[in-house]
Amino acid sequence: MDRKYLVISHNYYPAIGGAEKLLQSIAEHLRKEGVDVEVLTTNAKNPEMYFSKNPETVGRESEIINDVPVYREDIRNFAQKTGNIFRRIALGGGTVNTLERNARTGPPAPERKDYAGGNSAKGRRWGMDFAPLMIGPHFPKFVSTYLFSRKKYTHIICGPFPTLVPFYGYLMKLLKPQTKLLLVPCIHVNYGIHTGAILRFLARRADRILVLTREETEFFNAIGVGAEKIVEIGVGVDDFVLRQEKAARGFLFKYILHLGQEVPHKNVLLTIDAMREVWTRHRDVKLVIAGAATAYSRTISDYIAGLDSMAQQNIVRINDFDDARKVELLDDCEVMVMPSSQESFGIVYIEAWSRKKPVIGADVHAVRCLIEENVNGLLSEDRSPADLAEKIIFLLDNPEKAKEMGAAGYCKVREKYEWDTIIKKIINA
Repeated sequence: MDRKYLVISHNYYPAIGGAEKLLQSIAEHLRKEGVDVEVLTTNAKNPEMYFSKNPETVGRESEIINDVPVYREDIRNFAQKTGNIFRRIALGGGTVNTLERNARTGPPAPERKDYAGGNSAKGRRWGMDFAPLMIGPHFPKFVSTYLFSRKKYTHIICGPFPTLVPFYGYLMKLLKPQTKLLLVPCIHVNYGIHTGAILRFLARRADRILVLTREETEFFNAIGVGAEKIVEIGVGVDDFVLRQEKAARGFLFKYILHLGQEVPHKNVLLTIDAMREVWTRHRDVKLVIAGAATAYSRTISDYIAGLDSMAQQNIVRINDFDDARKVELLDDCEVMVMPSSQESFGIVYIEAWSRKKPVIGADVHAVRCLIEENVNGLLSEDRSPADLAEKIIFLLDNPEKAKEMGAAGYCKVREKYEWDTIIKKIINA
């Protein structure tokens, strides 16, 4: 039988996010390889919409995006609404409600690394274990459209955790055992809601786990997933970002670039605080904050409004931009900074390396699997603006070293993170 893939994703373009982008890229590169592929997703603008009474939606019920058929279920469906009602009654101020609070205020400090023994005391609560059932997204049409249809898929690719998406892939696997189930977890291994009991159960029953870093590999090994089932694929960088000619200078000033969605765990406020120290040494360097706006953007705006006039004048915000603009922003910056406390990979680092720029990330598990300290970037102490400032100042004071790091990062991208390399791993999984 010819290969036919179904990719099930929580959200999909034009929704924005790292996992969304990864699953879109997998679907589109499979199609470029001549593989028959379809996508099942929701019309949610972002995961915040799962909890919203009036969710914002994107896309159409059925459309073709870059030659890939995409089918969306409405996030406003009865199952999602029922799940939200049950969640509020059953959990009150409990586990899943913390996910909503984290969307506004940021996640807690990373929990203790405890793979084999389960999550921390907080993570062992039943709410952490069964949160995906109430988070969703829910696909009520899935049963009639996919489970009992005559469509035959050779492979199902599902992700990410901690959503309910992998559960739907497992249901299809149960009814159609000949179908190969590939999970793309994109987990934050020290965040209990990503590693609860139901997700571990699904991981052990998948045919393959497509992981992004060594950190995920260690986690799945520790919970009993055999090494033969784990394929470390990483994330590919878009050809446009990698191969585009160097853009003309867009800004006529030096700047540090903070690139990423305006969500709490990306720590925009921490970068701002670090820059206040940087400005005592380098008053001519500005901060450009570039990323899609979210509900948290208001918090960022309020914080900037409370700064002194010099700091306000040295901050530039950009919320809407395409890949061409992203390339310009990267080409012009001195350093790309992303001190995120919660990452499964960190695609912005390899995008910066694609433009031969040095990077600074937080010293957290997944990021230190990607950034090699003093080789292609620097790692700053998690949630420490003082240490981040020190790292930024070092690279500004040592431009030749910064250039060497950017070049080393570029070599790493060409070796490991081009899509031709990654898609072959997926097809052979």
